[in-house]
Amino acid sequence: MMKKILLVDSFGLIFRSYYALIKQPLSTKKGFPTSAVMGFWRMYFRALKEIQPDLTAAVFDSPDNFRKEIYPEYKANRQEAPDDLKIQIQAIVDMVKETGFPSAMLERTEADDVIGYLADYFSEKDYEVYILSSDKDLSQLVKGKVRLVSPEKGVQELKLLDRDGVYEKFEVYPEQIADYLSLVGDASDNIPGAKGIGPKTAVKLLKDYQNIQKIYEQIDGISPESVKKKLIESRELVFLSFRLTQLKKDLSLTFSSDKDYQISFESAQKLYEKLKEFEVFSLLKDPFFNKYKPETGEADSLFSQKEEEENLFSPENIQPDTKESFQADKVKYRLVLKKEELVDLKKQIEQSKKMVFDTETTSKEPFQADLIGISISLQPKEAFYIPLYQNSSADFTREDFFTLMRSVFESPEIKKIGQNMKYDFQVMLPFVRCRGLYFDTMIAAYLLDPDAKKYNMDYLALQFLNYKTIHYQDIVAPEKTLLDVSLETVKDYSCEDADITLRLYEVFEPKLVEAGVMPLFQSVEMPMVEILALMEKEGVGLDTHELSKIRVELEDKLAKTEESIYQMTGLTFNINSPKQIAQVLFEKMGIPPVKKNKTGYSTNEAVLETLQNDYPVARELLNFRKYSKLLNTYINTLPDHLFHGRIHTCLHQTGTATGRLSSSDPNLQNIPIKEEVGKRIREAFVPAPGSLLVSADYSQVELRIMAHFSEDSNMKKAFFDGIDIHRRTASLIFDIPEEKVGDHERRIAKSINFGIIYGMGAFKLSQETGLGFRDAKIFIDKYFEVFEGVKSYIERLKENASRNGFVETLLGHKRYLQFINSKNKNLREADERMAVNTVIQGTNADIMKKMMIEIAPFIKDFDAKMILQIHDELLFEIKEEKLEIFESFLKEKMEGAVLLQVPLKVSIHSGKNWGVLK
Repeated sequence: MMKKILLVDSFGLIFRSYYALIKQPLSTKKGFPTSAVMGFWRMYFRALKEIQPDLTAAVFDSPDNFRKEIYPEYKANRQEAPDDLKIQIQAIVDMVKETGFPSAMLERTEADDVIGYLADYFSEKDYEVYILSSDKDLSQLVKGKVRLVSPEKGVQELKLLDRDGVYEKFEVYPEQIADYLSLVGDASDNIPGAKGIGPKTAVKLLKDYQNIQKIYEQIDGISPESVKKKLIESRELVFLSFRLTQLKKDLSLTFSSDKDYQISFESAQKLYEKLKEFEVFSLLKDPFFNKYKPETGEADSLFSQKEEEENLFSPENIQPDTKESFQADKVKYRLVLKKEELVDLKKQIEQSKKMVFDTETTSKEPFQADLIGISISLQPKEAFYIPLYQNSSADFTREDFFTLMRSVFESPEIKKIGQNMKYDFQVMLPFVRCRGLYFDTMIAAYLLDPDAKKYNMDYLALQFLNYKTIHYQDIVAPEKTLLDVSLETVKDYSCEDADITLRLYEVFEPKLVEAGVMPLFQSVEMPMVEILALMEKEGVGLDTHELSKIRVELEDKLAKTEESIYQMTGLTFNINSPKQIAQVLFEKMGIPPVKKNKTGYSTNEAVLETLQNDYPVARELLNFRKYSKLLNTYINTLPDHLFHGRIHTCLHQTGTATGRLSSSDPNLQNIPIKEEVGKRIREAFVPAPGSLLVSADYSQVELRIMAHFSEDSNMKKAFFDGIDIHRRTASLIFDIPEEKVGDHERRIAKSINFGIIYGMGAFKLSQETGLGFRDAKIFIDKYFEVFEGVKSYIERLKENASRNGFVETLLGHKRYLQFINSKNKNLREADERMAVNTVIQGTNADIMKKMMIEIAPFIKDFDAKMILQIHDELLFEIKEEKLEIFESFLKEKMEGAVLLQVPLKVSIHSGKNWGVLK
């Protein structure tokens, strides 16, 4: 059976429990209220019993969140919770933390976003995901393996909502929920929506136009005139509401393994004792405790319901959304089972000079997948499926297929089109190296809208073709593969993939030309597909013995840091509890609080960084968190990613809006670069025997890019003179000779140099450097006097962004700025900062990609391998005897990758592990 995870919207369930039982309040003998405690755990236990999940997490809101920064009025209309509810909320939060019950929370992030991240993460790992919540925002997450479990009648019943259930409730599909709420608003969260647009009008608009983007693209055709007028007048509010309503899933949530979300025996026992303390004795008889406490009795029925009540979560009551959009009589999807049919198909491809292909496999992991079939499309609504698994009904084998079709796949003259072609390329590598990768619809969609975040085929088909595809989970049962599905069904599924990809190609190709990004797509992004595919295949070696030594060292550091904190505070407490840290720092030790939130004084990273210069205990707390994170995120999990002794991280072209590559499974970009502990972790990454690792990175490339675009004379001169740019900057803004610039002045200058790119103001500079706010402002003003060209360029860039609605990088990567002309100052200034950052960071990405493309054809001549790209650094593996000549080649190619108004400089280092290369 497929594994399951239950994610609980904790605060939503607590509030619902409190108000459901408000007329029958419960309390302990001493008068402590327990209605919410009782209701929360009773509903949680019932969901656990009904669903029988393998994993679960109680997900909590962070006191602060990014939506308030975008829109200060977000949730501002909410009345303060009653006192008897407040103390129960804190009691439940403490109960979860102190018992070690599985939970999740992320700083500055709401529970909905964390749930969205975890739902995607676990559904990708083939878990069935159940979300216990009545929050309509979470309906947007519902899809094949993700379902909403909604408490009904207070907290007496549970209702299961799949995709059709969401439609039945709201008359829109899950993928339209954010658009729906953007139009009608959400009074509970103070989200404005469009003034005068109610649910009926919103539903009609979305049925006619599908989403708000298309509504506004076709605004002139909307009737009646009154609705059109309301939409035009509310345009900014609608898109603001969409930004507030859409869940943010690109989070940096870390956990050591899936087992973090298993309920342990110890945790259940502690929870049992806690509930006993709160005198909610009926919960102690719940079947939940049976497997942890055999001596407990049978459960009381929930709100007098019968034990034999129908289980909503039994397989027969879960109806997946199997409605197919394609009609067999309107398409020509054919099975190729005879060799003569294959020969005929080959001739058609050679005549067409263009083909869409899609692979079917047994795994999402390309290097562990077995290729079982290929679909090919040459015309819209026509496709062929060729089964390639052993014992198929075809009269040819997989080897026969590639013998015959090798010339087609290897020919650069035959244009190959696909969706996520990196995966298909990797899957086919054991049989053929595919040439002529011409058009990837996923990358095309990304270039057209780098902030969209969704580029999978199901989503693109719905957005651009108004077509609902057959979903994998609709035809493949849990724990099964396509090999367990009828050949006719697989044929329709796979042919549809190829057919829809061809139709998307026909939509996207003219759009790329119209948007002016076709040259970037053809000369940079498409060549990167093969380069990244081969880099992932190579991977990087991991010395597990060295990693074990690092684990011991880091655990020792963690233990010593913990002891140091106890000595400094004179107390023993739970260092993982923000509440207890706040009590120790601000109540026991009398340290002045920096920031207050709903649950008390904040002890987040920013607060501790503010305090660390004056209070050493804050620095130690930061160290404790750092060591814990590194242990859980890297040391304990890296071995899980090993495949044939190497780590094969996934490199994403569509992962960031600026164009920079991102990394996952594992994410190697977050290993600290400048700290000794990060260096130590890097020492576990090693080359093959007889080889070396070579690191090449650009020196101060983002500042050189700023000098190029701004044409600032002082900045250009510093780079042409080849001197330390930060020392030169300090000399100019402090008005002292360079030889008299000390570390303090250079540090301030460095903070300003890099901070300007990210829109840093005086407050942030004062935090980073310890300067007073007034002094920080003076230095920034002085900086812009010295580098007047930089100031002028930033102003010009903002003006152009305002006029055009987008910015573009050196090679033409465009990013559209939705709020650049907003009347809302916070939104406008955020987009202005984004404009500057995108041009600089995006051009950096352009240069890195261009350089990789320049180098790739030659590295085999040096018996070298390009294996990793992290930020500004490129990592190679090379035989020791080829090192010297390879370094000369690298330096020449990298420094000449693009021509700027200032020279590019490259630093090259080599060694026996990654850690010694800096």
